[in-house]
Amino acid sequence: MRATLLLLILLVTSLPAQQPRPVAISGKAGLRSGTMLREKREILVEKGTATLQQASGEKRSVSTRWLLRHNLMRRVQGTGAEEIEVREHTFEETQFALNGPAPASQETRGALNGVTLLARQRGGGWNFDLKDRKPAERQNAAILDLQFFANVMEIVPAALGTQTRRPGEMWKPVIPAPRGKAYGLPVFKDVEATFGSIEERDDGPHAKLFISGSFTMEQPMNTVSRLEITFAIALTRRLSDLLDVETEIKGTYKDSIQTRLDDGKTGFMFHDYPYVVKRTISIEK
Repeated sequence: MRATLLLLILLVTSLPAQQPRPVAISGKAGLRSGTMLREKREILVEKGTATLQQASGEKRSVSTRWLLRHNLMRRVQGTGAEEIEVREHTFEETQFALNGPAPASQETRGALNGVTLLARQRGGGWNFDLKDRKPAERQNAAILDLQFFANVMEIVPAALGTQTRRPGEMWKPVIPAPRGKAYGLPVFKDVEATFGSIEERDDGPHAKLFISGSFTMEQPMNTVSRLEITFAIALTRRLSDLLDVETEIKGTYKDSIQTRLDDGKTGFMFHDYPYVVKRTISIEK
């Protein structure tokens, strides 16, 4: 009897572990035209470094606190089209001594509060415009910030692809580089994606997804500059409609910007910013 029991135990333990079933984690989202989305987003650099280099090569650096916050109401208007009402737009860029204490927060009202934008996806990228008029200079810069973020976040569908995946699976997606000089377009490197697990919530199963890598960009937002960004994205995606209800991104932002100095000579501005992005999206009923 004992020998039979031991034999059964050995047989069970020697059987291969059952693999989790494949899950559809990407594809066309189940959001109908007219769906209203509330998005709250904050990008924070608690303490970064800004360096101005003179034409002589002399450098001067300061610490910087940088914040960009949006509260958006997004109306889906079909595939690749949205109407966006900006409920809140807050900005801060505060400089202080490298080794000094950070001053109190100095948030200011942004240029897009109360405006309505039209977002359209064309040629693989997003374009944002004011709905009813041409933007003023400050508004145009703020619109470019929104457009930049939307285009960078296209790494998510590109990395997740269209295949079903199993919890615990890791893969290295191939992100094609843009052709030609690719000004203003990201060139991705060392991208990895992981399907962590499935979490059950009141509104159904949610996938925990992770995407990491880096990209460079030449002449972003029509500036004479170059930037390099690393990113580690953690997504909580509701599987019923593939909506990313929670997103957190951590990484570093570095750039080099050619600038005109007060004496008329050409210098450079460098930024080295460790950043954190937090975003939530919910459906308004």
